[in-house]
Amino acid sequence: MNAFKIGISGALGGILCILADLAQKAEASAVLTIGHNLGMFLKIPYANILASVTIVAIATGLCFIFDVKTKQRAFYLGASILAIMMTLVPYNPPSSLSSIPHSVKVEVILETEDNRPIKEVTVTLLDSNNREIMGRSKFQDRSFYFYQPEGDYIMRIEVPGYRTVERELKLVEGEEIEPIRIKLNRSKLPIFIQRLLLR
Repeated sequence: MNAFKIGISGALGGILCILADLAQKAEASAVLTIGHNLGMFLKIPYANILASVTIVAIATGLCFIFDVKTKQRAFYLGASILAIMMTLVPYNPPSSLSSIPHSVKVEVILETEDNRPIKEVTVTLLDSNNREIMGRSKFQDRSFYFYQPEGDYIMRIEVPGYRTVERELKLVEGEEIEPIRIKLNRSKLPIFIQRLLLR
């Protein structure tokens, strides 16, 4: 029974570490970086959840490897995995989306179901084949544009207070595309939790 309590305490420490990492580091989260790499190389959906489960399992295992005797020490040891993650998983920020005219222009117009103004938008462009992040930028209006070379992409739109949206983009050199209109629905889930649940 004591071993079970030690394990649960370590797991709770690991869960706290994950939530802190997601909430504080935003796109630079070590959990998301691990999940993104797992998704790219293993070609599996919901890799962020697998990364989280793995981290919790490691946090729990450490408590038995180091033969922790109390629940408090198990909790602290489980939570300390955050420091290990940040050391082992460096964050390389993706390049910004281009605002200089070249290749194909992508214009986006956002609409909210409650007609509230939009003050912050995070746009991430991923390669549709392997979901590698091609670029990321922040905008401060419901209407914005960027330029991107020809190719097949997934455009992810994140706005605090609304459900994250992903749209496929097929860009062809020399072809103009109509402005992309996206309607955003309200969501009570914070952005960092939505990121964890992304495919």
